[in-house]
Amino acid sequence: MKIMKKNLCLSIVFTVYAFATRAQPLMETITIQTAHTSLVYNVDKEGDLKQTYFGKRLAENQLENVQLSNLEAYPAYGEAYVFQPAFRVVHADGNLTTELKYIRKEVSEPDNNVTLTKILLKDKFYNLSVFLCTKAYKAE
Repeated sequence: MKIMKKNLCLSIVFTVYAFATRAQPLMETITIQTAHTSLVYNVDKEGDLKQTYFGKRLAENQLENVQLSNLEAYPAYGEAYVFQPAFRVVHADGNLTTELKYIRKEVSEPDNNVTLTKILLKDKFYNLSVFLCTKAYKAE
């Protein structure tokens, strides 16, 4: 009986671990499209902005099947990424680490052919904000 309880406990622990290590649920999907191209960002529950797709235009029903990736949309220096960051800053205290988290997006149409998407990212620890801006020309 004691061995059976031990095995049951181990099974429960492994089951919980398996569910905990699955892909993180999405908070938001950001899609930028032209006539022939799609760029898809996903925000995970930790607030990290991930680039999940760039290529041939996807239909609306295909967008929901794009899987979350570990590819950071705008890699900042520090934490686990130090090789070729898109963004590097030295903070006032000398720290080089920046952890940019998703805050919100703003979408506008300056004219009939252009969509401007601004994604606001904010550092987790410092008073530092960055806009990631993308202009998409719909007809191209």
